Amino acid sequence: MPGAEDSRRAEVERLAHQELGEDQAQRERDVEAIRQWLKQTASKDSDSTYRTTILRYLRGCKYSLEKTKAKLDVYYSCKGDNPDMFQGRDPSDPKLRSILKMGLMIPLPGYDPQGRKVIFGRLGAWDPTTQRPEDLFKAAGMVFDALFLDDEQTTIMGIVQANDMTGLTFSHVTSLPLSWSNAC
Repeated sequence: MPGAEDSRRAEVERLAHQELGEDQAQRERDVEAIRQWLKQTASKDSDSTYRTTILRYLRGCKYSLEKTKAKLDVYYSCKGDNPDMFQGRDPSDPKLRSILKMGLMIPLPGYDPQGRKVIFGRLGAWDPTTQRPEDLFKAAGMVFDALFLDDEQTTIMGIVQANDMTGLTFSHVTSLPLSWSNAC
């Protein structure tokens, strides 16, 4: 007798096929095609060949290889243009550890009724006088990366974020670099 977990997995697979056009056999061919394209693109770094990263982008582009390549190009351009947000993603770094412990972005257990992962954000909890916004975004990126790498349902169904804006002030907003208005 199938359990709730089997039923949920079957529903997620059905939606991946129906909404994203995901086909098991084609999925593996598409992952390999993008992997080969990334290997030929010298500006991409070695983490780009991970299957889960490629699959995340394929799903987000509904399995269009050209759209996937374009999004990966944008991602790697952003990564190169904003190294403070993408380099040194080490959860044991004291600066990042303090941000993660603050609970600025907390993935809640389970999913909402539509099967999406729920993130609770406490945006006013950080102190812009002692913590760099770049480190804040770096920590947030690490949380999202962990979710997308560890939870296949999240890559298919998506996320929803609820934010508590308590404590958020004008000084928080003005501490963000102006160059981020053009950021990725």
